[in-house]
Amino acid sequence: MSYRIGVLGSNGKVGTKLCDFLDRNNISFVKASRSGKKTLERHFIFDIYNAYEFESFLKSVDIVINCIGPTFYYGKYIAKKIISNNKIYIDAFGDEFVCENIQDSINSVVVISAGDCPGFSGVIPFWVKKKYYDKISKMEISYFCGGEVTASGLLDILMSTDMGYGFVSTYYKFGKYIKINNSCMTKHLNCFDRDFYCKPFINNEIVDVANSLDIDEIYFNNLYYNEKRDLLLRDIYSEISDQNISWKDANSILINKLDLINDVNFDGTVYKIEVEGKKSGRDRTLTLEITAAESYTISAYILYKTIERLLLSDCKLDVRKIRPFDLVDSEVIFREMIELGIIKNISENKNVEYDVGTL
Repeated sequence: MSYRIGVLGSNGKVGTKLCDFLDRNNISFVKASRSGKKTLERHFIFDIYNAYEFESFLKSVDIVINCIGPTFYYGKYIAKKIISNNKIYIDAFGDEFVCENIQDSINSVVVISAGDCPGFSGVIPFWVKKKYYDKISKMEISYFCGGEVTASGLLDILMSTDMGYGFVSTYYKFGKYIKINNSCMTKHLNCFDRDFYCKPFINNEIVDVANSLDIDEIYFNNLYYNEKRDLLLRDIYSEISDQNISWKDANSILINKLDLINDVNFDGTVYKIEVEGKKSGRDRTLTLEITAAESYTISAYILYKTIERLLLSDCKLDVRKIRPFDLVDSEVIFREMIELGIIKNISENKNVEYDVGTL
């Protein structure tokens, strides 16, 4: 089947990079944005709350990729609009909280969290298992993101718990959520040769990964330079957490905080993966560090690969909510991201095989 593709938010950070990937790979698409100059003959410029213009855009496409942020303010409205028109819906950050409310009425394919984290963070465990393990018993993923964050991106990060994406200070073991008592932890990143403040946050994507790969115990951590940075984010959250605050007011607060948040020393992402499991009957422990490009580029590439997969003639889709790891081949993703320089380095800090009782 031939699909008509529409990129909503085509002039934003992720949208611009996604359009570049699509253009370079000769995939035709329609742009849609809230402002800007028309760069294609079929470039829609409209306010998303203008029902007539939104409907006109939707009539011209079969697949909609939503790159508009912040999800906290616009996600539910956009997702419901697209899904109710039975379009294939792909979202860079959400929309889990939408799908939970309208799951029974979905009559389309909905790909959620098709960005960097969540998104690429869910693809990584599948690559690790294929390459290193037959069975993973325990996995811990730690994530650090440097570089420039937008006010929109910062708001969605801060409000992720409120939107139902996961639980703070929690891990997942044998199908149960378990609270972590140790509130002050650090993780060492070899690429920086220093410790980082570690904040556990088990998100829904990582739980789905554990269930899909039959991982007994799984953790996810957000990393910060120090505890002071985490406390700063909490203070900002307290300023904007009023449910009645408008995006205009929240945006004004966040823009004034960006100089305190943005990291000019490192423009990229780092994933630290610590794993225990079995390979060929032997126990194996493994620690990896994956250093990659900045988050917006990773998000755009995961979105592009998701679209590419949907366009293949052998791609048969059921009406349901799915994640990128359900669609894409993790080995292909890694190989291509390395070739393109999106993944800068993968280091094995520790890779030990042993028989039980020998250590």
